[in-house]
Amino acid sequence: MFNKDKLFGHLFSCLVILFSVVILTSGCETAEPEPEVDQEVSEESEEVADEEEEEPEKKEEVADEIEEEELNDNLVFMLPVNARNLTASPLGDYLLFTNGGTQFEPYFLIDTRTYEAEYCDQQRSYWGEVEQLPTPGVEHGRAYSPQFSPDGEKLLYVGYGYEDHDEYGAGSIYLSRLDLPPEVYDQVKLEDKELTHGIRPVWKADLEGIYYVTPVGIMSYCSSEERVNKLFPTGDLNGLAQDGRIAPHAFHVEDDLTWLAYFYEGRIKLVSLENGGSKLEVFDTGLSDINQVEFIFNGSYLALESAYMFDVEGHWLEFLDMQTGELVALDNEYLPLMQDKTGYLKTEQGELIINNVKEQENSAPVLTTVLIDENLRKVRSLDLPPDVIRIGDTWCVTERSQEGTALYKLDIE
Repeated sequence: MFNKDKLFGHLFSCLVILFSVVILTSGCETAEPEPEVDQEVSEESEEVADEEEEEPEKKEEVADEIEEEELNDNLVFMLPVNARNLTASPLGDYLLFTNGGTQFEPYFLIDTRTYEAEYCDQQRSYWGEVEQLPTPGVEHGRAYSPQFSPDGEKLLYVGYGYEDHDEYGAGSIYLSRLDLPPEVYDQVKLEDKELTHGIRPVWKADLEGIYYVTPVGIMSYCSSEERVNKLFPTGDLNGLAQDGRIAPHAFHVEDDLTWLAYFYEGRIKLVSLENGGSKLEVFDTGLSDINQVEFIFNGSYLALESAYMFDVEGHWLEFLDMQTGELVALDNEYLPLMQDKTGYLKTEQGELIINNVKEQENSAPVLTTVLIDENLRKVRSLDLPPDVIRIGDTWCVTERSQEGTALYKLDIE
């Protein structure tokens, strides 16, 4: 007998099973399989990310290496750590320097054509073939105020010997031929009453003799005659020598004319040395405490340097026009405050370089180098380290470190 209840039960069971199969099938079709992870690709991605993080540091290192290589390519000399007061001969064959920061340090000489520096661990400085200026006849002597001859073949300097730290025991002026060591071919002995610091001899125009000032007077010496002549006693020139010391002074030597300028009590006194004349001109500067004077631009101006205190100790510069007798007003764009020692260098264009000029920028001192023309107007400023020097045809800038004093080539023309 046909049972309807059982039939409906079987049909219901089949429908349930069919519905379940449909649901399972549709679920399999829509579900996306999980991607397989490639371990090698993941590691490479991590390495790239690390490289990107390290790249700035590597770029910095590479930049530093390139800069160091460029500096080494431009390195001219490496001098001792405390090398100061660098002065090159007119042809650039020789270079003078002191090995210390005081004015009482002895001078050393190198031949720039053969000099090769070597590092000495004990002295922590670079040394090559270096000679101290000789002072024959003066025991424990040290050389001061060296002056190369204009032709670059001779050297002139003063040698003092010391009985103790402060007292001069002996002194002479030496004329030498340039070599290593310099060959002294003539010597002018200073008498006891002439011994004082500040003697600055200069070459005569013919390079056969010299002029110099002592507490005794303005002196002239000729090698061929081997005789010292007193041109003017200091008693005739008020203020040239006071209490055994010589006033700040400078010579300007031309073929047929020689002038001596010296500073005393706010005035510049100008004396003609030619033809036995005693022509004297006086310029009232209104300045005080001048410690150095220099003729510049072929005697057109006199640079006056004085000690000055601002943020740091330095040297203040004024310029006296020798035609008008007036101080020249400089551009207000820069303050001629020298932090170290006064330096005057000529370029081929006839410009004058003043080293260590200190400018004020937002109340903070900035060291630069300024070029001025023959009218004492600023041509341009150079963002350079303090010291610039010309050696032959090459301009050099000095850079000091614990290793030594490096001189690098510099293009400023």
